[in-house]
Amino acid sequence: MASGGGSLGRSGTRGQGSIARWNCRTIPLNLASLRLPSRFERMFDIPAFSLPVDLPDLPGPRARIGLAVLAEESDMARELLDGWSHPEERAFAPVSRCARALLRAMLRQEVVDCRDRPILRDPGGRPVFEARAGEILPAISISHADGFVAAAHGFVPRLGLDIECSGKQRDIQGIAELAFGPAERRQVAQSGSDAFYRIWTGREALAKATSHALLQVTDRRDYFTAMSDGPTHVHVDGEVWTIAHARPWDDMCLAVAWQE
Repeated sequence: MASGGGSLGRSGTRGQGSIARWNCRTIPLNLASLRLPSRFERMFDIPAFSLPVDLPDLPGPRARIGLAVLAEESDMARELLDGWSHPEERAFAPVSRCARALLRAMLRQEVVDCRDRPILRDPGGRPVFEARAGEILPAISISHADGFVAAAHGFVPRLGLDIECSGKQRDIQGIAELAFGPAERRQVAQSGSDAFYRIWTGREALAKATSHALLQVTDRRDYFTAMSDGPTHVHVDGEVWTIAHARPWDDMCLAVAWQE
């Protein structure tokens, strides 16, 4: 795996002259056997050596958090639903089934018999593979918004992912007033939608990872007190979490949260 070349720019291309953090691969690492991806079918890897944070000291693919984003109506999504869906997931919405199929395809070299294993929900609502005796499985998370699905996995204790499309008409000031902390509300007042979606996706990713769901998303506590290009470290109930943000495309904001 190549080392990170540059931070992921707002247009989905590598930024020039910035600190190496995000490594964008236009051909998904674990989906290389499928047809070449379109603009909306890309893979983002966060290698341990390209972020200024510590990830588990594990070799090869276990030393990264893998992320993928693709369009729900794309050819790749249809291939995934045809080849990587599980019959026990039929009750889920198509977009959720697509995200689970994407996870299975991403993890086919790391999880034994992953094609034949359903991805269900744990008591906290997080997606999980059922572990076999003595098996260590990656933490997984999924998200979807406005026709896009996203999936993440990593050998970390807990993991959460969120994507949002910023093109919608929303009362961001009103939502921030109801849900965000004082410092976060000031950021939204000063920086508008950029700050709002960065904070909202960060809160959603963190809530998914902690299983606190909507209660944490709207608890009016400050988690993101300043805009930063790098990962943010957040303390929640005595635990340290890392949240990284990216804009795969101009109108999409992505956040992934994980426990060290």
